[in-house]
Amino acid sequence: MVGRTAWQTVEQVSADGYDSARGLAASEFAIRRLFWRHDQDVVSLQAGMLIPGPGENVTNQPLGEGERAHELRALWGRGLEGNSFWDVQLAHRWRGGRDLNEVRLDLTYGFEPIEDWQVLAQSFSVWSAERERPGAPEFDQHKVQLSVRRAWGEVDIQAGAFFTPSGRNALDERALFLSVWRRF
Repeated sequence: MVGRTAWQTVEQVSADGYDSARGLAASEFAIRRLFWRHDQDVVSLQAGMLIPGPGENVTNQPLGEGERAHELRALWGRGLEGNSFWDVQLAHRWRGGRDLNEVRLDLTYGFEPIEDWQVLAQSFSVWSAERERPGAPEFDQHKVQLSVRRAWGEVDIQAGAFFTPSGRNALDERALFLSVWRRF
């Protein structure tokens, strides 16, 4: 089982003005199932649901807008020598309401320089999977994220930063973040 929620403070400045939101972002809940494992490779499939929150930021819509969404995701990871790995995730997200469906590609490279410490370099990309319609323009967005994660027993603390090097009809994001992970 996978779950994710976030408290966020978001400000959006555009030609149309200023928008801000503070509160829960969209929450995600999913079930992941191991599909195939061989040597250093592992493939999983995941089905999930996205529940909007008041701080939701749909890629190309005003803050606080967005409806439920459903997602099907394929994950492929490979362990490498020297306590490192890479991970590729490809997803299709079916959005409710007027929002355009999305195709997502997430890439991760991680390594452990010393025990209990991990460095992650990640890329998160999203494209509209449908043609634009009134109030919902086509979009694409690409984010890059760098972070460090420290393990303490069953809890991990992750700190990092991300930014958007390119996008079309999407948010230009820059943020610092702090995450707490719990393994069960």
